[in-house]
Amino acid sequence: MEASIIGRILAGYGELEFEFADCLKHFAHDMHSAFAALFRLRSESGRIQVADALIRGPIAALGLGTQYKDTYDAMLHCLKIRNQYAHCHWLEHEGQLLFTMLEDAFDGPDTKSLTIRVASLPTLVAQEGYFDYTQRCFWFLSNETQRLKGRIREHPFAMPPKMQPAILHTKPTTPLPPTAVGS
Repeated sequence: MEASIIGRILAGYGELEFEFADCLKHFAHDMHSAFAALFRLRSESGRIQVADALIRGPIAALGLGTQYKDTYDAMLHCLKIRNQYAHCHWLEHEGQLLFTMLEDAFDGPDTKSLTIRVASLPTLVAQEGYFDYTQRCFWFLSNETQRLKGRIREHPFAMPPKMQPAILHTKPTTPLPPTAVGS
């Protein structure tokens, strides 16, 4: 079950980037320009920063600044969730799915100890729900932008109530023996 949710989170992040580009297209010369501006970049963070630079002012001018900021913040949190799973090492101990970020232990000249994190089912369900919330925010922004620009009369998407960011992980409930993490 946990692996399925992690797979949907990893795959679903690309869908959120698509939704961001789809929202941006309403402020670009055309759809191709919006998508080309973002997807020529190889960095997820870079794509978010470029999209933000292009959309923040114009979308605020339409009166959607608060909704956009909430969506942008949610997108940044989804990137954190995605990155922790895309750049980790997995292990299982006593029925718990665990992971560690090797980049954290080896990010400088001195090796640090590994921090073990739990990918618990409740946390994963909350994270997947947060991805869904973020996508619904983009649907609202894209459609409300079209409505405010007179391109459509109405749409079925309401801005979802602001959702607190899902936690990234929890600590193991039982201590791990050194052999569990390869020490």
